[in-house]
Amino acid sequence: MPAAALWSEVLRVLKPGAYLVAAAAAKNCHQTAAALEAAGFEIRDILIWAYKMSFPGSQKLEGKWRSGLKTNHDPWIVARKPLEKGLTLRQNWEKWGTGGVLCGEAGQGTPWQSNIIHCEKPKKCDRNLGLHMLSPKLTGGKKATGHFGQAVQANDHPTVKPLALMRSLCRTFCPPGGVILDPFMGSGTTGMAAVADGYQFIGCELEHEHFVKACLRIDHAHLHAKTIPAAA
Repeated sequence: MPAAALWSEVLRVLKPGAYLVAAAAAKNCHQTAAALEAAGFEIRDILIWAYKMSFPGSQKLEGKWRSGLKTNHDPWIVARKPLEKGLTLRQNWEKWGTGGVLCGEAGQGTPWQSNIIHCEKPKKCDRNLGLHMLSPKLTGGKKATGHFGQAVQANDHPTVKPLALMRSLCRTFCPPGGVILDPFMGSGTTGMAAVADGYQFIGCELEHEHFVKACLRIDHAHLHAKTIPAAA
């Protein structure tokens, strides 16, 4: 899990009042929150990503007894960089364009955005979007190469998020035309969601294999934004 020292670097590059949304797990979300708080972030909320499809993921003991409950949600820590010293929330918003979330407008007949988002886990076509024309697994074993001259496989990243979910989060926490940073880019889902809606995107990824796929998928989103699933 990322420690406070890493989150401190994230804090350093964000604008005052900018939001951070960190994926966590039910059993350790408190540790993520503690690390963010130690880095200087203000904890604002816990956002729940709820889904139906999941596996028990626990040890069977006897009959219906198991070692844990079936998990049908992921908790995400919502944090914010402190406002610029001496500024009110509105003043910070007017100067930096940050500090608020897109919730909705009273009297418009539409529900406000809540801290629970229902979105199913990504299907294979979602996971492999941007790779389907290059993947040996999906093209009868034919070899293909990406921008870096390496053979490209189907997206086997272990924690791929739904594009619909990430589009919703981008729109909720980043003003139009803003810059979205993902310090753990993985296979590029957040980047795809960001560029599809006109945001600028900065992504970091240590694993070269995933980095190659992320670049290909984000390129696809730049060229074919209409193929990206709508926000949840």
